[in-house]
Amino acid sequence: MLACRFSALFAAAISKFQLCYINLILKCRIHKFFKKRGIYGDKHAAP
Repeated sequence: MLACRFSALFAAAISKFQLCYINLILKCRIHKFFKKRGIYGDKHAAP
């Protein structure tokens, strides 16, 4: 019973972590994409 509950908790934690990780990668990719396009305007502006 305890092992079953633990594995369910573990699976939930992993899926949450994966979501955060994917979100982080997407944000980073989008940021790099816009930076390359120069949409942020001034090249001397803060990253």
